[in-house]
Amino acid sequence: MSYSDSSRSPHVHGVRQGIRALLLAIGAALTACGPDPIDPERIEPNVVAYGEFEIRDGHPVLVVRTDSVPCEVGRLFGVDFEIGVPQGSGGPIPVQAFWVHPELAIEGVPRAVRESPAGPRGPESPDDGSRFVGRSLWAISRPEERRSGRYEWQLRRTTDGRVLASHAFELDCAASDDRATSPQDVPREGR
Repeated sequence: MSYSDSSRSPHVHGVRQGIRALLLAIGAALTACGPDPIDPERIEPNVVAYGEFEIRDGHPVLVVRTDSVPCEVGRLFGVDFEIGVPQGSGGPIPVQAFWVHPELAIEGVPRAVRESPAGPRGPESPDDGSRFVGRSLWAISRPEERRSGRYEWQLRRTTDGRVLASHAFELDCAASDDRATSPQDVPREGR
């Protein structure tokens, strides 16, 4: 066997196999890396629906589009939203939702709070490049949670806290109390 023909050399053949294996490994690694991280400057959030919700068949359903919500135990209100991300990007979306509200004493929290997280930090974007769709609801569950004032849902960028989308609701507990005891609701004797 002549070693003057380098294409037949066992050493050259082994180098070619090694290069081929290395290129395949690099290609696999690049494919496994997936999409680019989401650029926080290019997020496109949007509130698509808001108002009062009711639970029907175990799921919240929007029943009336309104910004003014009766301040009554059992009321459920909030927003449906979507977040667009740049094509070709994916992973955690650098946002977090919050509810900013009148000062509330929350069970298990040592001090009263004026804002509450409304979901996970950095929800995962869809793999298919579509928009992330979410819902954030506030419920008045107990009488001590009834507080008049502005309840605002905010979607904030986690990198700098900038509010990217928001929607506000007004709750008036005095008006709700007045409606609960208005003359038409009070039974009259002799009728």
